[in-house]
Amino acid sequence: MKAIIFLLLIVAAGFGFPLLFEQDAGFVVMSWQAWTVKMSLATFVIFSVIGFAVLFILFKILGWIWDLPHQLRVKTALHKQNKAHQGLGLGYLNLLQQQWEQAEKHLLKSPQFSILPALHYVGASFIAYQKGDAVQAADHIDHAKAFLDGHEAEVAFFQAKMLQQQGQLVLAVEQAQQALEHAPYKQTYLLLISLYLQLADWQALQELLPQLRKQKALDANELTILETRVQAMLAQ
Repeated sequence: MKAIIFLLLIVAAGFGFPLLFEQDAGFVVMSWQAWTVKMSLATFVIFSVIGFAVLFILFKILGWIWDLPHQLRVKTALHKQNKAHQGLGLGYLNLLQQQWEQAEKHLLKSPQFSILPALHYVGASFIAYQKGDAVQAADHIDHAKAFLDGHEAEVAFFQAKMLQQQGQLVLAVEQAQQALEHAPYKQTYLLLISLYLQLADWQALQELLPQLRKQKALDANELTILETRVQAMLAQ
């Protein structure tokens, strides 16, 4: 729309200026105290157009200068965000290749500038578990939780899986139970069943059966098989 208006103004000026020069359109007299300026209407129009253009450009430049600090901050923030995303991608690529040191370096380089900082810390927590550093892993998970408000169940489930892989089954059970307190996901029930079977904790499995039935975490046949096995083991 602006382009059309600007084009129409150019066309109007193209037709109007020749008429001003061909005919005697009169004069413009401007006076201020002892000063008097007299010029033809055509000259006045030309100077007015030029003056308006100069003022327009000047205000544009001033506006650009005024906005420059903000634009620089935005550009810097975007650059840092892009670097963080690049680090996230490289970190998970190294993680899949089990290159723990490189993965940790990329993931923890600049998570504070990422729009998904929790993924940086979750990946770093996984690496810490693989390296056997449970304290560092828990610290990374705490950082992830700060950015995952409302997703506590997912974080606790992840911790339980990592602890299970490390053979820390009792701690894994605690995390799985915490995950269930936040959300009764089917995969969390399946994980808890797996942990109780590894621990041979048949009493805990028996207590879990009503929840499994209520939440329909297992189909009827699977639930019957599990219940039969639990009863058989408790009867021994």
